[in-house]
Amino acid sequence: MQVPAGAIVVGFDASTSSETALAWALDEADRVGAPVHVVHVLHDPAYGHVIDTVFRDALVEYAEESLAKADSQRQGRQTPYSAEWVAGSPAEVLVAASEQARMVVVGSRGRPSAAPSRPPRPGNCR
Repeated sequence: MQVPAGAIVVGFDASTSSETALAWALDEADRVGAPVHVVHVLHDPAYGHVIDTVFRDALVEYAEESLAKADSQRQGRQTPYSAEWVAGSPAEVLVAASEQARMVVVGSRGRPSAAPSRPPRPGNCR
């Protein structure tokens, strides 16, 4: 993970509360002159153990769409900004990011219900 030193790190999953967290972080970054680093975490059980590459590709595509949505919130601000997706445990990834960060900002709720939360389980095929 490439967190700029002193950045305001935002955990972003495209939920309404993460959009609110990002808006607050961008305002705070403008106020204090800090860069913003957005992180979308692909939770390991949903990514690391997926054998089906189509499903894995869908998770990556969702992460990239989420980061594009985050980028669109910048609305022409000149605040230094970076973003990335990382596979792992959301808590562990954000704690690791906090080592270089000025602060970590997160929303109060997880990913939207339309997003895959775990790999599909095989059905009873006969």
